[in-house]
Amino acid sequence: MKTKVFLDTNVLVDVLAGSRKYSQSSRVIFELIKRGQIEAFISTQSVLDTSYALRREPLGKEFLSFVEWICSHINVGGINSFNLLQACRNYSGDFEDDALYSWAVDSGCDLIISGDKDFIARYSGVEESPEFLTPDEFVNSLKEN
Repeated sequence: MKTKVFLDTNVLVDVLAGSRKYSQSSRVIFELIKRGQIEAFISTQSVLDTSYALRREPLGKEFLSFVEWICSHINVGGINSFNLLQACRNYSGDFEDDALYSWAVDSGCDLIISGDKDFIARYSGVEESPEFLTPDEFVNSLKEN
């Protein structure tokens, strides 16, 4: 059975922006998805947030092609009322991360990949939480196995 991996918004931005800290590892992750080696999950909110994060650059055909690729290779789902209620009940100071975390857990993800050190620190070690890794840590873990 493949590992179910939730990708945080910053992983998408890393792939498209190209010159960020985790861009290279994030591209490797997308290649693994393309080859069917991991089962990836993202929220529709992450796709929208990526378009917003890249707003200074025109969202040309590259971005639209990327979204089409995501829709055909990655499990994409929306945050629902249950996830919003969980975010309210478990508010940690970042409502969006709380809702994304709830959605990832609700989707049965084994692992959350994020370059957001605050997101990682907030939920790492929570009982029955998916494991958290940065893109670099995830790619390096594959090399070790």
